[in-house]
Amino acid sequence: VHRADVNFSLIQREGWSLAYRRVGRGPNVWLTFHGIGQNSHVFEPLTGAIAPTATFLHLDLPFHGESAAFAQPTH
Repeated sequence: VHRADVNFSLIQREGWSLAYRRVGRGPNVWLTFHGIGQNSHVFEPLTGAIAPTATFLHLDLPFHGESAAFAQPTH
């Protein structure tokens, strides 16, 4: 996978954020969810093998990788 084909993004809303990496430029889209204690980098071997034919959205779930923990309510 070429570095130009990897984009890091962050969805931010009040009190939380969700990070994800978009990898590849192929027509088939894969949305991936890692396990507890892991992060989005766990999918790199899969990405390297399939990226020429697919676009991956690798999520970092809350409390993992680049995603923040949920903020406590303020009311």
